[in-house]
Amino acid sequence: GGVGQREVAVPEQREWQQRLGPVESLPDNERDEHHDTGDDQLPHRERCIGDRAPVVGLTLLQAEDELRHSERLAIARTLIGHLVEVYGAMGMVRGLQEDDSGFVFFEQAIQLLPMIGRSPVVEARLYRDYGTFMKRIGRPADAQAHFDRARELFDSVGAQSDVHKVEADLVQMPA
Repeated sequence: GGVGQREVAVPEQREWQQRLGPVESLPDNERDEHHDTGDDQLPHRERCIGDRAPVVGLTLLQAEDELRHSERLAIARTLIGHLVEVYGAMGMVRGLQEDDSGFVFFEQAIQLLPMIGRSPVVEARLYRDYGTFMKRIGRPADAQAHFDRARELFDSVGAQSDVHKVEADLVQMPA
């Protein structure tokens, strides 16, 4: 099909989908402690932000709709960590659509990082995804900078398997 009709199930998409999980799996510091949302009364789709199952195999437009739904829930429940993940995913979807406006979502996610304590792993994943996005839209210099930042962050916490993934991304960069 045309733009928006390709399925999302590509390697980098699977990786961020695995990072988006149900609200119930969030650490206590990322749960909304100030609002009683009555989650037990909501259908499963309403309780899960970024639920993995609905995103796999969707068209890009459907995936974007699901992510917009997750964005609204994350904002309503002040789930900033999930919002960072959702914005990264939205940027990746835009990259798959070859829409360079996806950079806006990555920049929004980066601005939110201080609100979740700037976890080096979360930040590194975001920069790796941002690098993948920039590579996909034909901006190798920007991709290189984001991959370098991701590698530096992963290395700072000893996440060597992730460092190797970023180094593989860098090797695949156009000359």
